[in-house]
Amino acid sequence: IVNQKLTGKTSNTTTSNTKSIATIVEEVIAGKWGNGEDRKNKLTAAGYNYNEIQTAVNNKLSGKTTTSNKKSNEEIANEVIAGKWGNGDARKSALQNAGYDRAITVFSPDGRLFQVEYAREAVKRGTTSIGIKCSEGIVLAVDKRTTSNLVEATSIEKIFKIDEHIGAATSGLVADARALVERARVEAQINKITYSEPIRVDSLSKKLCDMLQMYTQNGGVRPFGSALIIGGVYDGICKLFETDPSGALIEYKATAIGSGRSAAMDIFEDQYKDDMNLNDAIKLALTAINEATEHETTANNVEIAVIKCGEEVYTKLSQEEVQTFIDEVVSEEESEEESEE
Repeated sequence: IVNQKLTGKTSNTTTSNTKSIATIVEEVIAGKWGNGEDRKNKLTAAGYNYNEIQTAVNNKLSGKTTTSNKKSNEEIANEVIAGKWGNGDARKSALQNAGYDRAITVFSPDGRLFQVEYAREAVKRGTTSIGIKCSEGIVLAVDKRTTSNLVEATSIEKIFKIDEHIGAATSGLVADARALVERARVEAQINKITYSEPIRVDSLSKKLCDMLQMYTQNGGVRPFGSALIIGGVYDGICKLFETDPSGALIEYKATAIGSGRSAAMDIFEDQYKDDMNLNDAIKLALTAINEATEHETTANNVEIAVIKCGEEVYTKLSQEEVQTFIDEVVSEEESEEESEE
Protein backbone atom coordinates (compact mmCIF):
# COMPACT_ATOMS: atom_id res chain seq x y z
CA ILE A 1 0.00 0.00 0.00
CA VAL A 2 2.87 2.38 0.85
CA ASN A 3 4.55 1.73 -2.51
CA GLN A 4 1.25 2.24 -4.36
CA LYS A 5 0.58 5.54 -2.57
CA LEU A 6 4.10 6.81 -3.30
CA THR A 7 3.81 5.92 -7.02
CA GLY A 8 0.29 7.30 -7.27
CA LYS A 9 -1.21 3.92 -8.10
CA THR A 10 -4.44 2.56 -6.66
CA SER A 11 -5.91 -0.89 -6.52
CA ASN A 12 -9.10 -2.54 -5.39
CA THR A 13 -7.28 -3.76 -2.34
CA THR A 14 -5.97 -0.30 -1.47
CA THR A 15 -9.23 1.55 -1.95
CA SER A 16 -11.45 -1.00 -0.25
CA ASN A 17 -9.26 -1.81 2.73
CA THR A 18 -9.76 1.49 4.53
CA LYS A 19 -12.04 0.31 7.31
CA SER A 20 -10.69 -0.59 10.72
CA ILE A 21 -10.74 -4.17 11.98
CA ALA A 22 -13.38 -3.24 14.55
CA THR A 23 -15.70 -1.92 11.80
CA ILE A 24 -15.26 -5.04 9.67
CA VAL A 25 -15.98 -7.26 12.68
CA GLU A 26 -19.26 -5.41 13.29
CA GLU A 27 -20.22 -5.83 9.62
CA VAL A 28 -19.39 -9.55 9.66
CA ILE A 29 -21.54 -10.06 12.75
CA ALA A 30 -24.36 -8.11 11.05
CA GLY A 31 -24.11 -10.51 8.07
CA LYS A 32 -22.94 -7.98 5.48
CA TRP A 33 -20.07 -10.22 4.37
CA GLY A 34 -22.04 -13.42 3.95
CA ASN A 35 -21.17 -16.78 5.50
CA GLY A 36 -18.71 -19.65 5.16
CA GLU A 37 -16.61 -19.73 2.00
CA ASP A 38 -18.49 -16.77 0.55
CA ARG A 39 -17.41 -14.60 3.49
CA LYS A 40 -13.82 -15.86 3.27
CA ASN A 41 -13.61 -15.11 -0.46
CA LYS A 42 -15.07 -11.60 -0.07
CA LEU A 43 -12.75 -10.66 2.80
CA THR A 44 -9.70 -12.05 1.01
CA ALA A 45 -10.62 -10.26 -2.22
CA ALA A 46 -10.98 -7.00 -0.26
CA GLY A 47 -7.46 -7.40 1.09
CA TYR A 48 -8.29 -8.39 4.67
CA ASN A 49 -6.72 -11.22 6.66
CA TYR A 50 -9.60 -13.68 6.98
CA ASN A 51 -8.13 -15.56 9.94
CA GLU A 52 -7.52 -12.33 11.86
CA ILE A 53 -11.08 -11.09 11.19
CA GLN A 54 -12.64 -14.43 12.13
CA THR A 55 -10.63 -14.58 15.38
CA ALA A 56 -11.76 -11.06 16.28
CA VAL A 57 -15.38 -12.02 15.51
CA ASN A 58 -15.17 -15.11 17.72
CA ASN A 59 -13.60 -13.10 20.55
CA LYS A 60 -16.31 -10.44 20.35
CA LEU A 61 -19.12 -13.00 20.32
CA SER A 62 -17.63 -14.80 23.32
CA GLY A 63 -17.07 -11.58 25.25
CA LYS A 64 -13.27 -11.72 25.04
CA THR A 65 -11.08 -8.75 24.21
CA THR A 66 -8.51 -8.71 21.45
CA THR A 67 -5.24 -6.86 21.02
CA SER A 68 -5.60 -6.64 17.24
CA ASN A 69 -4.42 -3.39 15.70
CA LYS A 70 -7.56 -1.23 15.32
CA LYS A 71 -6.07 1.08 12.72
CA SER A 72 -6.85 0.41 9.07
CA ASN A 73 -4.11 -0.47 6.62
CA GLU A 74 -4.67 2.94 5.01
CA GLU A 75 -3.95 4.72 8.30
CA ILE A 76 -0.86 2.61 8.94
CA ALA A 77 0.38 3.33 5.40
CA ASN A 78 0.07 7.08 5.99
CA GLU A 79 2.00 6.77 9.26
CA VAL A 80 4.76 4.77 7.52
CA ILE A 81 5.08 7.47 4.86
CA ALA A 82 5.26 10.11 7.61
CA GLY A 83 8.18 8.22 9.16
CA LYS A 84 6.44 7.26 12.42
CA TRP A 85 7.43 3.59 12.05
CA GLY A 86 11.14 4.08 11.32
CA ASN A 87 12.98 2.60 8.36
CA GLY A 88 14.30 -0.75 7.16
CA ASP A 89 14.56 -3.51 9.75
CA ALA A 90 13.43 -1.14 12.51
CA ARG A 91 10.17 -0.50 10.64
CA LYS A 92 9.67 -4.21 9.99
CA SER A 93 10.19 -5.06 13.64
CA ALA A 94 7.89 -2.25 14.83
CA LEU A 95 5.05 -3.31 12.51
CA GLN A 96 5.38 -6.97 13.50
CA ASN A 97 5.44 -6.14 17.21
CA ALA A 98 2.58 -3.61 17.16
CA GLY A 99 0.09 -4.48 19.88
CA TYR A 100 2.42 -6.76 21.86
CA ASP A 101 3.19 -4.06 24.45
CA ARG A 102 -0.37 -3.94 25.77
CA ALA A 103 0.02 -6.81 28.25
CA ILE A 104 2.94 -7.89 30.43
CA THR A 105 2.27 -11.59 29.85
CA VAL A 106 2.45 -11.51 26.03
CA PHE A 107 5.72 -12.17 24.22
CA SER A 108 6.35 -10.43 20.91
CA PRO A 109 7.23 -12.64 17.90
CA ASP A 110 10.94 -12.00 18.50
CA GLY A 111 10.71 -13.04 22.17
CA ARG A 112 10.57 -9.66 23.91
CA LEU A 113 8.47 -8.40 26.81
CA PHE A 114 7.97 -4.74 25.98
CA GLN A 115 6.58 -3.71 29.37
CA VAL A 116 9.81 -4.92 31.01
CA GLU A 117 11.84 -2.96 28.49
CA TYR A 118 9.76 0.13 29.19
CA ALA A 119 10.43 -0.34 32.91
CA ARG A 120 14.16 -0.39 32.16
CA GLU A 121 13.71 2.89 30.29
CA ALA A 122 12.18 4.38 33.44
CA VAL A 123 15.36 3.39 35.30
CA LYS A 124 17.58 4.90 32.59
CA ARG A 125 15.76 8.22 32.95
CA GLY A 126 16.39 8.30 36.70
CA THR A 127 19.21 10.01 38.56
CA THR A 128 22.62 8.34 38.72
CA SER A 129 23.29 5.95 41.58
CA ILE A 130 26.64 4.26 42.22
CA GLY A 131 27.97 1.33 44.21
CA ILE A 132 31.63 0.41 44.78
CA LYS A 133 33.16 -2.54 46.60
CA CYS A 134 36.66 -2.02 48.02
CA SER A 135 39.02 -3.77 50.43
CA GLU A 136 37.64 -1.86 53.42
CA GLY A 137 33.93 -1.99 52.70
CA ILE A 138 31.07 -0.78 50.50
CA VAL A 139 30.39 2.74 49.18
CA LEU A 140 26.96 3.84 47.94
CA ALA A 141 26.55 7.25 46.33
CA VAL A 142 23.66 8.98 44.56
CA ASP A 143 23.03 12.17 42.64
CA LYS A 144 20.11 14.06 44.25
CA ARG A 145 19.53 16.70 41.61
CA THR A 146 16.45 18.85 42.16
CA THR A 147 14.19 20.47 39.58
CA SER A 148 13.72 23.64 41.62
CA ASN A 149 15.66 25.73 44.12
CA LEU A 150 12.56 25.67 46.31
CA VAL A 151 12.90 21.94 46.95
CA GLU A 152 14.55 20.95 50.23
CA ALA A 153 17.39 18.67 49.15
CA THR A 154 17.37 16.87 52.51
CA SER A 155 13.83 15.62 51.79
CA ILE A 156 14.98 13.62 48.77
CA GLU A 157 15.94 10.06 49.71
CA LYS A 158 17.79 7.86 47.23
CA ILE A 159 19.92 5.81 49.67
CA PHE A 160 18.17 3.62 52.24
CA LYS A 161 19.21 1.56 55.22
CA ILE A 162 17.86 -1.99 54.83
CA ASP A 163 19.44 -3.55 57.92
CA GLU A 164 22.35 -2.72 60.22
CA HIS A 165 24.80 -4.19 57.67
CA ILE A 166 22.99 -3.56 54.36
CA GLY A 167 22.14 -0.44 52.35
CA ALA A 168 20.55 0.23 48.96
CA ALA A 169 20.84 2.98 46.35
CA THR A 170 17.93 3.45 43.96
CA SER A 171 17.15 4.91 40.54
CA GLY A 172 13.90 5.19 38.60
CA LEU A 173 10.42 5.76 39.98
CA VAL A 174 10.83 6.89 43.59
CA ALA A 175 7.52 5.43 44.80
CA ASP A 176 8.36 2.01 43.32
CA ALA A 177 11.80 2.13 44.93
CA ARG A 178 10.28 2.92 48.30
CA ALA A 179 7.97 -0.10 48.03
CA LEU A 180 10.92 -2.34 47.18
CA VAL A 181 12.94 -0.98 50.11
CA GLU A 182 10.07 -1.65 52.52
CA ARG A 183 9.79 -5.22 51.22
CA ALA A 184 13.55 -5.69 51.64
CA ARG A 185 13.38 -4.43 55.24
CA VAL A 186 10.56 -6.86 56.02
CA GLU A 187 12.53 -9.77 54.55
CA ALA A 188 15.57 -8.80 56.65
CA GLN A 189 13.48 -8.75 59.83
CA ILE A 190 11.76 -12.05 59.01
CA ASN A 191 15.17 -13.68 58.64
CA LYS A 192 16.38 -12.19 61.93
CA ILE A 193 13.30 -13.40 63.84
CA THR A 194 13.29 -16.84 62.23
CA TYR A 195 17.01 -17.67 62.39
CA SER A 196 18.26 -15.25 65.09
CA GLU A 197 20.93 -13.89 62.76
CA PRO A 198 21.26 -11.09 60.19
CA ILE A 199 20.27 -11.93 56.63
CA ARG A 200 23.00 -12.52 54.04
CA VAL A 201 23.35 -9.87 51.38
CA ASP A 202 22.97 -12.35 48.53
CA SER A 203 19.92 -13.99 50.13
CA LEU A 204 18.16 -10.65 50.50
CA SER A 205 18.97 -9.67 46.92
CA LYS A 206 17.59 -12.97 45.57
CA LYS A 207 14.38 -12.69 47.61
CA LEU A 208 13.82 -9.19 46.27
CA CYS A 209 14.48 -10.27 42.68
CA ASP A 210 12.08 -13.20 43.08
CA MET A 211 9.35 -10.66 43.81
CA LEU A 212 10.42 -8.48 40.87
CA GLN A 213 10.18 -11.49 38.56
CA MET A 214 6.65 -12.28 39.76
CA TYR A 215 5.55 -8.86 38.54
CA THR A 216 6.59 -9.77 34.99
CA GLN A 217 4.63 -13.02 34.77
CA ASN A 218 1.16 -12.21 36.10
CA GLY A 219 -1.65 -10.31 34.42
CA GLY A 220 -3.12 -7.22 36.03
CA VAL A 221 0.19 -5.93 37.36
CA ARG A 222 3.11 -3.98 35.94
CA PRO A 223 6.87 -4.30 36.47
CA PHE A 224 8.57 -2.05 39.02
CA GLY A 225 10.03 0.99 37.28
CA SER A 226 13.01 1.05 39.61
CA ALA A 227 16.38 -0.66 40.01
CA LEU A 228 18.45 -1.07 43.18
CA ILE A 229 22.14 -1.35 43.99
CA ILE A 230 22.27 -3.46 47.15
CA GLY A 231 25.52 -3.44 49.12
CA GLY A 232 26.45 -4.93 52.47
CA VAL A 233 28.97 -6.77 54.60
CA TYR A 234 28.36 -10.20 56.17
CA ASP A 235 31.05 -12.08 58.15
CA GLY A 236 33.66 -9.61 56.89
CA ILE A 237 32.82 -10.30 53.21
CA CYS A 238 31.65 -7.40 51.05
CA LYS A 239 28.90 -7.97 48.51
CA LEU A 240 27.48 -5.62 45.87
CA PHE A 241 24.47 -6.52 43.69
CA GLU A 242 22.46 -4.75 41.01
CA THR A 243 18.79 -5.63 40.48
CA ASP A 244 16.77 -5.20 37.30
CA PRO A 245 13.01 -4.71 36.72
CA SER A 246 12.97 -8.16 35.08
CA GLY A 247 14.21 -9.79 38.29
CA ALA A 248 17.74 -10.40 36.99
CA LEU A 249 20.54 -10.15 39.55
CA ILE A 250 24.23 -9.45 38.90
CA GLU A 251 27.11 -9.06 41.37
CA TYR A 252 29.61 -6.27 40.65
CA LYS A 253 32.82 -4.79 41.98
CA ALA A 254 31.60 -1.35 40.88
CA THR A 255 28.42 -0.44 39.07
CA ALA A 256 26.03 2.41 38.28
CA ILE A 257 22.36 2.75 37.36
CA GLY A 258 20.36 5.66 35.99
CA SER A 259 20.94 8.24 33.29
CA GLY A 260 24.69 8.49 33.89
CA ARG A 261 25.44 4.76 33.87
CA SER A 262 27.53 4.75 30.68
CA ALA A 263 29.81 7.62 31.74
CA ALA A 264 30.22 6.20 35.26
CA MET A 265 31.06 2.70 33.99
CA ASP A 266 33.73 4.16 31.70
CA ILE A 267 35.33 5.80 34.76
CA PHE A 268 35.23 2.52 36.67
CA GLU A 269 36.78 0.59 33.80
CA ASP A 270 39.74 2.98 33.77
CA GLN A 271 40.27 3.79 37.46
CA TYR A 272 38.84 0.99 39.63
CA LYS A 273 41.36 -1.11 41.61
CA ASP A 274 40.61 -4.16 43.77
CA ASP A 275 42.90 -3.02 46.59
CA MET A 276 41.65 0.58 46.92
CA ASN A 277 40.73 1.76 50.41
CA LEU A 278 37.45 3.32 51.52
CA ASN A 279 38.57 6.94 50.99
CA ASP A 280 39.76 6.18 47.47
CA ALA A 281 36.45 4.44 46.70
CA ILE A 282 34.49 7.50 47.89
CA LYS A 283 36.63 9.79 45.73
CA LEU A 284 36.12 7.48 42.73
CA ALA A 285 32.35 7.55 43.29
CA LEU A 286 32.36 11.36 43.38
CA THR A 287 34.49 11.49 40.23
CA ALA A 288 32.03 9.21 38.45
CA ILE A 289 29.01 11.26 39.58
CA ASN A 290 30.73 14.49 38.52
CA GLU A 291 31.46 12.98 35.10
CA ALA A 292 27.95 11.54 34.69
CA THR A 293 25.99 14.67 35.66
CA GLU A 294 25.74 18.06 34.02
CA HIS A 295 25.48 20.20 37.15
CA GLU A 296 28.15 21.07 39.70
CA THR A 297 28.70 18.42 42.37
CA THR A 298 28.09 19.74 45.88
CA ALA A 299 27.23 18.29 49.27
CA ASN A 300 23.61 19.40 48.72
CA ASN A 301 23.06 17.23 45.65
CA VAL A 302 25.15 14.18 46.55
CA GLU A 303 24.44 11.57 49.19
CA ILE A 304 26.98 8.95 50.34
CA ALA A 305 26.71 5.96 52.66
CA VAL A 306 29.42 3.48 53.66
CA ILE A 307 29.51 0.04 55.29
CA LYS A 308 32.91 -0.83 56.72
CA CYS A 309 34.15 -4.42 56.77
CA GLY A 310 35.31 -4.38 60.39
CA GLU A 311 32.23 -2.73 61.86
CA GLU A 312 29.55 -4.09 59.49
CA VAL A 313 27.41 -1.03 60.25
CA TYR A 314 25.59 1.14 57.72
CA THR A 315 26.66 4.80 58.09
CA LYS A 316 25.51 7.82 56.10
CA LEU A 317 28.07 10.60 55.73
CA SER A 318 27.16 14.11 56.86
CA GLN A 319 27.15 17.03 54.42
CA GLU A 320 30.37 18.33 55.95
CA GLU A 321 32.12 14.99 55.39
CA VAL A 322 30.82 14.80 51.81
CA GLN A 323 32.00 18.35 51.10
CA THR A 324 35.46 17.49 52.44
CA PHE A 325 35.77 14.62 49.96
CA ILE A 326 34.45 16.80 47.12
CA ASP A 327 37.10 19.44 47.88
CA GLU A 328 39.81 16.75 47.83
CA VAL A 329 38.61 15.44 44.45
CA VAL A 330 38.54 18.95 42.98
CA SER A 331 42.00 19.70 44.37
CA GLU A 332 43.46 16.48 42.92
CA GLU A 333 41.92 17.17 39.50
CA GLU A 334 43.34 20.71 39.48
CA SER A 335 46.81 19.48 40.44
CA GLU A 336 46.68 16.86 37.64
CA GLU A 337 45.73 19.54 35.11
CA GLU A 338 48.60 21.74 36.27
CA SER A 339 51.11 18.89 36.01
CA GLU A 340 49.92 18.09 32.49
CA GLU A 341 50.39 21.72 31.45
